[in-house]
Amino acid sequence: MNLRMRTIGILVFICCAILLGRSTSIDQVPASGKIIVGEDEYEMRTRAYSSDGKKVKIHSVEPTSVQEAVKDFETLTMEQGTEVEIEIEESPVLTVFEWDEKAEKKEIPLEDNKITIPSNLGVYIYEVQAEWTDGEAFFVFDVEVE
Repeated sequence: MNLRMRTIGILVFICCAILLGRSTSIDQVPASGKIIVGEDEYEMRTRAYSSDGKKVKIHSVEPTSVQEAVKDFETLTMEQGTEVEIEIEESPVLTVFEWDEKAEKKEIPLEDNKITIPSNLGVYIYEVQAEWTDGEAFFVFDVEVE
């Protein structure tokens, strides 16, 4: 009887260890990102991500182009010079890239997690690269300047 109880105890311990080990992969899901314009908040679309967790390495299966990913985002209409705040969970290091209508890409200044929409009229796509110590994610949104 003592051997049977010991065996059951070991099996319960192994099952718990397996279940707890799997729960850490939940932390590997990419953070969400949003932009704030005045009082309004909009969730950015995730384009691609990767994470090097303690137990699991995760990479997005189908990283899409910026132009493809932004199709799922409803284009925002803004005035020239509008300030846009970028907020992403867990305070990553951010880099922002801007594409104009000619598909020309450039890195734009980010100050206090805010960017300023250009004064030239047109449609602009923004890609936000977020980097943490154990991974990175790319978010997109687009703006039409009137």
